[in-house]
Amino acid sequence: MTDGRTTSETLHEFVDVLREKNHEQQQALLDLLGVLKREREALAEGQPELLPGLLTELQEVSSRAMRAEAQRDAAATKLAGVLGCRPVLREICEALPEGEAARLNDQAEGLIAAVSALREVNYILSRQADQQRFLAEMILERLKHLSPGSGTGVLDTMA
Repeated sequence: MTDGRTTSETLHEFVDVLREKNHEQQQALLDLLGVLKREREALAEGQPELLPGLLTELQEVSSRAMRAEAQRDAAATKLAGVLGCRPVLREICEALPEGEAARLNDQAEGLIAAVSALREVNYILSRQADQQRFLAEMILERLKHLSPGSGTGVLDTMA
């Protein structure tokens, strides 16, 4: 290093930046998780009027989460470049001194937990949406059978 800092100080700074970006991404994912949970509740409680607002919020939070992911990836790539490894948590931690690796690994656990929770809620939400779609199709099919003779699926109110 030409600026007088030791390699240890520089690594510490790179690890701090990556930890900060991990935390920002974790927060964005937790916010996304909150919106998805509210969307799930709206579907479960039969409140479709809430969905347009939730979808707008979901887009905004998703954009923030994608920006946070890009920033986290850039920080990991930069640290991995200094360490001479791939930007993968396991490889970065193997290349870091033990104390720095422990700090990074401890903080990354929260991000990993947020990603796992998000996957679970996304799966549940997808199943609920499929169930709602199935119920809507069943209702439409029954309404078609209520129409006398026309076969158009429209109720004949002139009879």
